[in-house]
Amino acid sequence: MQGIVFKGFLEHVDDALGPAMAESVIEACDFASGGACTSVAACPCEEMGKLIGALAELSGRDLASVLPELAR
Repeated sequence: MQGIVFKGFLEHVDDALGPAMAESVIEACDFASGGACTSVAACPCEEMGKLIGALAELSGRDLASVLPELAR
């Protein structure tokens, strides 16, 4: 998955829930890559799954309510 997708996800979290939540989501994930990914590089898809799961957990919501919001 292209890094630009990760960037868009984190920008959405930042805009919708604030920079503290965006930082918490990143910190909650244990990335094989160390979390280093540029917007033009390919990043493991599993890492996006970890980010979305962390967002759901930290926001106290289930995936079914988080995923449609991300599709907007």
